[in-house]
Amino acid sequence: MAAPILQTKLYVPAPDARHILRPHLMKKIDDGIAQGHRLILISAQAGSGKTSLASAWLNQWQTKENQKAAWLALDASDNDPQRLWRYFAAALNFALPDVAREALEILSSSQSSDFLPLIHSLLNDIANQNVSIVQVLDDYHLITNQEVHQGLEYMLEHLPAQMHLVLCTRANPLLPVVRYRARRQLTELRAADLNFSALEAEDLFNLSLPEPLTSSQVATLTQRTEGWVVGLQLAALSLQDRENAQAFIDEFQGSHHYILEYLTEEVMARQPEDVQTFLLETSILNRLNSELCDALLDRDDSSAILEYLQRSNLFLIPLDSSRQWFRYHHLFADLLQTRLQYSSKRTTANLHAKAAAWLESHGFVEDAMRHALTAKNYSLAGEFINRHWPIFSHRGEITTVLGWLQALPQEFLYENTDLTVYYCWTLWLKGLIPQIEPHLQAALAGLDKWEAQNPNPVHPLRGDIWVLQAIVERAKGNLAASVVLTQKALDYAAENEHLLRGVAGYNQGTSLILLGKLAPAIQILEDTLPHLLAGKNMVGYSASHYFLSILYSALGNLTRADTACANAQVFISQQSNQNLPAFGFIHLAVGFLQMRRSKMPEAISSLQHALRLGEIGGYSTISYLAQLRLARLYLSQNDLENAHLTLQACQQTLGKQPVPTAMQELQASLSLLAILSGNLKDALAWSASLEQPGSLSPDPLARQWQIVVRARVLLAAGQPQEALSILEKQITGESAAHHSGHLAELFVWRAAAGKQCGNPDQPKQDLEQAAVLAAPNNDLLPFFESRQLTAMLLEKNSTSQAFLVPVYERQPTERIRLSSPTDMPPAMEQMVEPLSERELEVLVLIVSGLSNQEIADQLFVQLSTVKKHVSNIFGKLGVTSRTQAILAARQMGLVE
Repeated sequence: MAAPILQTKLYVPAPDARHILRPHLMKKIDDGIAQGHRLILISAQAGSGKTSLASAWLNQWQTKENQKAAWLALDASDNDPQRLWRYFAAALNFALPDVAREALEILSSSQSSDFLPLIHSLLNDIANQNVSIVQVLDDYHLITNQEVHQGLEYMLEHLPAQMHLVLCTRANPLLPVVRYRARRQLTELRAADLNFSALEAEDLFNLSLPEPLTSSQVATLTQRTEGWVVGLQLAALSLQDRENAQAFIDEFQGSHHYILEYLTEEVMARQPEDVQTFLLETSILNRLNSELCDALLDRDDSSAILEYLQRSNLFLIPLDSSRQWFRYHHLFADLLQTRLQYSSKRTTANLHAKAAAWLESHGFVEDAMRHALTAKNYSLAGEFINRHWPIFSHRGEITTVLGWLQALPQEFLYENTDLTVYYCWTLWLKGLIPQIEPHLQAALAGLDKWEAQNPNPVHPLRGDIWVLQAIVERAKGNLAASVVLTQKALDYAAENEHLLRGVAGYNQGTSLILLGKLAPAIQILEDTLPHLLAGKNMVGYSASHYFLSILYSALGNLTRADTACANAQVFISQQSNQNLPAFGFIHLAVGFLQMRRSKMPEAISSLQHALRLGEIGGYSTISYLAQLRLARLYLSQNDLENAHLTLQACQQTLGKQPVPTAMQELQASLSLLAILSGNLKDALAWSASLEQPGSLSPDPLARQWQIVVRARVLLAAGQPQEALSILEKQITGESAAHHSGHLAELFVWRAAAGKQCGNPDQPKQDLEQAAVLAAPNNDLLPFFESRQLTAMLLEKNSTSQAFLVPVYERQPTERIRLSSPTDMPPAMEQMVEPLSERELEVLVLIVSGLSNQEIADQLFVQLSTVKKHVSNIFGKLGVTSRTQAILAARQMGLVE
């Protein structure tokens, strides 16, 4: 669900009629923009005219051609990174409709806590614009969340030349200001710059007073206020209609705080009592309009009072062009609230409660919660959370709801089981699973107490508790216990409890996978799909399709996987946002199936699309799975450079969020890359490490890849008997589990190992059996990956010939002719991996007698590149010198 955008936060304030133009300051900002400064910092105490200066400059600046301006008025709620970046993107989109569309779609559909992909999307959009863009963040001192500071710092480091950020703040921001200053990327306006000169003060008084002050009087007021803008404005208000201006000026002295209190007293005393009450009691509001004020004060003339305040210039700032919404100057509001504590006829708690009720009923939930919590009206706050937690959590504002729940006293929280359960779910969504258990125990105690006192034997939230317990147990590694608890929830949940059944079913299915129970996992995931869809759980729905494709592949039923993915693709085509990041799982499934069919160009396209969606949405699971599948594809094509780069990226992804089973699969792929690159030593070290207890993955899908790669490492090392041993052990287990898809792959590599052992007939039988298992699904990947050895074993007119020949015919650069074993040079049979086209080219030049440097010159590549190719050639040929390489190449018939 897309969160509503409060348009008043994006409105560039219009300058007041009495605004004093400050051309020297505006020129300083213009000069900073012209010099390419990324950051314009306007930093000074409250009441210094920061917002007035920024808005006046911006209104003037954006009137020029190809100059666009965005404004964002920050408040404390923007400490939720999801909310901050949603409003940041909305402000840019408001100014430039072609910018931030993708970012807003991401934010409306993602619950990720990784905002770098979103920032990348914004930066790319901005870089494609042919206009200069300024984004103002007003009241940045209200931001205390380190995640927000880090995100903004990253954006500043990568900001395109045509964009500039303006920060208005009371305090130095937690950004590397010194670094920006040293790099000459910063324009600064501080309190000394913003303080009014005597001439500016004179202009202010001339606009505000019916009779001008003398130069001496202006100088005195300017000196005593130190040019402080709000102090001068309050002085002007106090002097209105005053007969003896000099007497007032003579009494006017002291610190800023004293002056402010004194002038506020003066200004308030000159207002009718009704207006004073209105000012005091509405000062609790961050934003106000006449309807809200009427409800708060039980009156019907707020519109007229707001008009009076505007005419009187009483620090009321319009927030929209139609002047329906306003706010008080922050400093003025603070002073009014201090007076409110001692002078209101109504309690502030009552005022906050009434404001909360009106705001919540009109959709301003964050403001409503602020008032309820300020009033310590926890019952009202609890009602709001119960009503709005599902909406806020679904759209990813987890930091916000976590803050609400943490603001409740623990005693009150634990007395309300519903809220405690919401707290546990919020911790889960935040990835804080280790913190769940103590709160879960409190919720469980509340449920037990309720069930003991009610005739209904089971509390409505009992299913939630079982699922949360299952999640905690799974995190501890207690998979069997997790499955039992989830099954209880599924047995208990009503058919229409889609959210609960979706989460429970998905947890159950993925837990069964880790327990090696693939067929039951398929059944539960298939049964859960309708509930995930009905509950609008797009992550679970999409991820289930990925796991189903993997599971059906293991069981040798790719046709069923095709059907599931086709249905999911139809569903995507019917959505308004077809690039929902969660859909990356579905593209991942499609790419995996294309790879199994050896449709490599299509698979690369699907997997790269999945990777991009994963990165955009911050879904690290999609990212590392796509990287692992792409790496395997590149390795199958002997594209070692892309395989290396992809596996490096995968290491970085998993470095941020380690996943043990994924790390095990990654290490296997790195070992395969090692042997293909001629680095047998490292690959053998990894192979030996698998002898250690617990080194084989509990995930049967990752474990299959570990076994296959280990067999290939042993074959490359000339240890076919050891390879046969581990393959036969795996075949025994997969046969018992009826995993025919895995069996086909294992038979292929057992055929290769048997051939290297010198067995005359068994390898042919293994290859034939593999083809029989794979042909109904057109599962070509194992044969494609082993094509050198498979081609050696394939005999003319064999039953598997028609199935396997297309695997090689589609590879023009590495085509292997069908032949009987006697036609193939003996040395060629020992090559586990073929030379690439470039390596063959380098080998020919080596045979012709060229040095490495001469080869580099002829091929127009770096010397280091040639050395890498030579090293790969030596590794694949099993030689250590040029002479041995030339001899081996001639023996194999690779060169004349």
